[in-house]
Amino acid sequence: MTIKIPDPSMGDRILRLFGKKRALVIPKVRVERKEIDIYAVAIKENFWKALLRPRKSQLPDGSVDYDTFKKEFHEIRN
Repeated sequence: MTIKIPDPSMGDRILRLFGKKRALVIPKVRVERKEIDIYAVAIKENFWKALLRPRKSQLPDGSVDYDTFKKEFHEIRN
């Protein structure tokens, strides 16, 4: 299974400056026996939703923090 993670944008830098978290949603993929390779594209949360969410509140269900995921992913690859 391959998961493509979007590159950081200017919006991510602005959110990091304000100490906000941006949710990253990995879509659920139905796996069938015949499929060998699966390719999924993760989706970043809307910038305005992330900006207007209170700093200490939890992320939406079924999502992970974008910055934390990027750090963990980088450590696994190296």
